[in-house]
Amino acid sequence: GAGLHIKAWSNLPKGSGLGTSSILSAAVLAAATRAAALTYSAEALVHGVLSVEQSMAVGGGWQDQAGGLFPAFKAISSPKGLP
Repeated sequence: GAGLHIKAWSNLPKGSGLGTSSILSAAVLAAATRAAALTYSAEALVHGVLSVEQSMAVGGGWQDQAGGLFPAFKAISSPKGLP
């Protein structure tokens, strides 16, 4: 049968909060959509990733993918020391 098999891995711990699963989902969805000669908006891709992440029950996908899909400078700060 025909199909697509993608294998990916990361040395980051699960639940690291870095949005890696969301960004990977976005890259795969974007590549599959382009391969099928379809067009999409960044907003549609954000919603597609949300659907993927929530169906996988990984607890992510609410906003992580937006940071990688929309060009901008992201700045995060926190006070010095451990919480």
